[in-house]
Amino acid sequence: MINLRELRFWTSLLIAGLCVLAANLAVPALRYGLATSGADPQNVEVRMTPLFGETGVGVAARQFVLIFNYPKGFAERVGALKGFLSLKPLAAGGWLDLATASQKAGLPMAQVSSALALSTVSGPNEARIMAGRAVFGLPLWDKLPPDVRRGLVGDLVGGWEAVVEPERQELTALLAVASEKARSEILAALLLAGKPAAPIVSALGLEPEKQENSAKTPATAVSDDQGGDR
Repeated sequence: MINLRELRFWTSLLIAGLCVLAANLAVPALRYGLATSGADPQNVEVRMTPLFGETGVGVAARQFVLIFNYPKGFAERVGALKGFLSLKPLAAGGWLDLATASQKAGLPMAQVSSALALSTVSGPNEARIMAGRAVFGLPLWDKLPPDVRRGLVGDLVGGWEAVVEPERQELTALLAVASEKARSEILAALLLAGKPAAPIVSALGLEPEKQENSAKTPATAVSDDQGGDR
């Protein structure tokens, strides 16, 4: 049984250890703050690279550099994002950015769908990221595996309020030129989602009657008009 004197000793030792730990964490944090002060695209890597290996601020330092000097080339962007995600694997937005960059870089669709799936796993309920996944992924419907497709429909329904108007217009335009098979499958998946999906079906022009009208050729429409005149 520990007596009062021993208890005080171990309590003092614990407090001292916590103080040392706090001091050790405070030094990198202070260095990080000084490095970010006055940073610009020309000097940010020189300032932040020494902090990459520091506990507590290493990931933030890499993210700071990535934000300042986001590579213009998609292949380089893929490499930078992979480096960042190796340190912060739960960054759902980073996985979405990686999926986008991989698709733009012309990498195999398996890599694109894998990044999308990891974004879903790491951020299943983040509305803004759900919206981003849906807007990016649904136009690629025919090229994605079934599990990723299901996730995208869930993202669209769950993140619809976070899809801003320009994105809605873009998605509507892209789905308008998608294959009839893709449009039908997306519609079926949305109908299965029930009432919350009804306004989405309408907003994206996926109603069955609209699909039938859009499938009519100009010649068919003219023939129908002529038939009505007779």
